[in-house]
Amino acid sequence: AASLQCVGTGVSATGGGSPTITGGLQVDAGAFGYGQGNNTMQVGGTVVVGGANAVINIFGAISFNANSAFTMTAGNVNIDPQNVASLAATGNILRFTGPNTVNASGGTITIVDPHAATGTGRALSISTGSGTYNFSGNTIRFGNGVSTTAGSVDGFDIDTFVGNSLIPIGNVIVDNTATNAATRFVRANVAVAPLQVFILGDLTITNTGGSRFNLNGNLVAFGKNIVNNGTLDGTTAASRLYW
Repeated sequence: AASLQCVGTGVSATGGGSPTITGGLQVDAGAFGYGQGNNTMQVGGTVVVGGANAVINIFGAISFNANSAFTMTAGNVNIDPQNVASLAATGNILRFTGPNTVNASGGTITIVDPHAATGTGRALSISTGSGTYNFSGNTIRFGNGVSTTAGSVDGFDIDTFVGNSLIPIGNVIVDNTATNAATRFVRANVAVAPLQVFILGDLTITNTGGSRFNLNGNLVAFGKNIVNNGTLDGTTAASRLYW
């Protein structure tokens, strides 16, 4: 399988289509972009984001399939499921189907918008019973502090315990304005008890006007701090925090 490496400062063209990475995609500088909202980049090989000025823009979704690998030490990955068209409500915006090899020790993954319609798809979904997953030092941001595109009653929903293993994630930032805040909240949405979401780093809820993290009746465990300048919602029965 071949590899594609971006090392310059340009920006690649985007358009409809769902790329499949069976070899390698490595971005050290510049930007790689693809899709128009309803497309999914399928990864069966390796994706590496390795530079401070490296950017991947996917307009749709990214799915890391079994035996694929993801390495991120710096830079940005931006995923927007609402751009020209909208991702199906049954599709996951960022999905890992294990086993995977993940070493995300830096950088920021931003899910710009939630799904446009309610459904079984998650903003972040990890399903595995084996593999290596290191998100320590990485940040996953829900909302970019600018977009006001409406979502659904599901908001940005997180399920990191779809399979047999609970996968800890790193830092989490909730960054949404007041416009359409009712559909741009973040919620834990896991069926498996007892520790249903594990945020290994900091949870930061920004003061941009509409940032809200909803425990949604789940137990959310933390490895570090909660910085709450928005709303931490624990009104649903059985919502719990754990350190």
